[in-house]
Amino acid sequence: MNHGIDFTIIFLPTILSIIDLLKIDQCLTYQLEKHRNNNFNAFARLLKLIVRKFGDSIIPEKTVITIQEWITVNEQENLKGPNSGKKHGRINRRADDNICFKCLIRNLVQLSNRSEVDRSTFIIVANTFAQLIRSSAFISLPKHFPYINLILDLEQKVRALYMTS
Repeated sequence: MNHGIDFTIIFLPTILSIIDLLKIDQCLTYQLEKHRNNNFNAFARLLKLIVRKFGDSIIPEKTVITIQEWITVNEQENLKGPNSGKKHGRINRRADDNICFKCLIRNLVQLSNRSEVDRSTFIIVANTFAQLIRSSAFISLPKHFPYINLILDLEQKVRALYMTS
């Protein structure tokens, strides 16, 4: 029976008072998607009111700061528009983006164990690296992502190998 009571408003401050700092982003994103119909502006307003009401009493200061950071990041993403490459703090990725890179590395290791490799194999591997580098997932990686230079370097080396073979 629903008496017009939004139980999320009752339980969310309690959840935020006990949740681990490292899980706050995930929790807020889940709440937004599952209980707030992805209405970011309304959810952000609710969070600000919850922080204002309970921030001094039950929600720890570090949690309040983390909530405010989550709101700021997601506000920026909402301003960029729906095609910005992110949605509610997550990078939109195809399921095969990570698999592609792992598969390439695994194949490079297997190729390095062979005594000889034909040119057509190098062409396929080089073209796959080129596709990975042109993918929206790769382009949207932050500049400080640790494997960007490795991927670019591997692509150049594989391309150079097939050009000289």
